[in-house]
Amino acid sequence: MIERIKTLLLTFLVLLSLLQSFFLAYSMPNFDVRKKFTSDYIMTDPLGPEEKVENLVFPEQLVLHLGGNKHTVLYPGMTFYNIIVKRLQGRSYDGFQYRSVSAVDWARIREENEGVELLFHAPIPVKLLQRVFPIGDDSVLMNESIRRIWLYTTKDTKEVRVFFFNAEGDAVYESTSANLTEQDVKQQVEFGRAWTPYKLVDGAYYVPEQPIEMQEVTLPFDRITAEQMQRSLFNDPTVTKILRLEILRFIPMLNGGLK
Repeated sequence: MIERIKTLLLTFLVLLSLLQSFFLAYSMPNFDVRKKFTSDYIMTDPLGPEEKVENLVFPEQLVLHLGGNKHTVLYPGMTFYNIIVKRLQGRSYDGFQYRSVSAVDWARIREENEGVELLFHAPIPVKLLQRVFPIGDDSVLMNESIRRIWLYTTKDTKEVRVFFFNAEGDAVYESTSANLTEQDVKQQVEFGRAWTPYKLVDGAYYVPEQPIEMQEVTLPFDRITAEQMQRSLFNDPTVTKILRLEILRFIPMLNGGLK
């Protein structure tokens, strides 16, 4: 009798498993869209004025290579800096081809050829860089982040070559269809002829060869309260309190370990 009950129970479980497998394999999930109400979104307090992304993407340094191993550096806010960047933003850059970094003697090009080098403080994704420079949608380049743009004219053929260096510095992409002429580059380089000369140190830093006058900058600031900080950075104030309690509890433990 017990064996018969066991057999019936086992048979029932097997059939139930098959039925569940059938529903899992052939039933459709519920794709009904759940409408999200605006009341579910917690508005944060703005801590300052909003700024467009385009205004935050710009070269940290603009290096002008004058030929004959002479160089100068322009910085944001300078008149010539603004003119050159504006002109470069008015050109288009297309037809990218991968080049080997080691195949080109960049030190010789820097010393002998006239050109402009744009150095960014941090790598800029190409999709973001497109918002300030008219770069074509090229699959070769789209997944990269750019740290440096270098354009120069060759001494022999007077050809303009434009290179985009990636964040790691192990890949460079040449824009073979950039609408820049030799005269464009020459005009931009001429802006630096009368400027303070710079020299390259350790292959990485440009330092002035003559004393330069610096300006003192005063930055105003406003105080914000702890409540404003919480509302701006944390959606749920209770999480903030829990996190703060955990930190306070951890500090005595850390002090004890340091002793």
